[in-house]
Amino acid sequence: MYPVTFFGRLFTIFYVFIGIGLIFLFINKVASNAVKEHPVIKVIEKDKKFKEKIKKEEKKIQKEIQEQKK
Repeated sequence: MYPVTFFGRLFTIFYVFIGIGLIFLFINKVASNAVKEHPVIKVIEKDKKFKEKIKKEEKKIQKEIQEQKK
């Protein structure tokens, strides 16, 4: 059983592409949630935030040193 008319074939093409897109969307959501919840990723994110805090503090200290020299 397959579409015989032109409009039937056109409808089927759009239907298939939309279905494939929805499947990929679902897989993407599941995979991104799995990656976010992975313990290694959580440690890496914490490490990035910690390094950013250190950089901000270093900049503050450098500004204070420069102001004291003036």
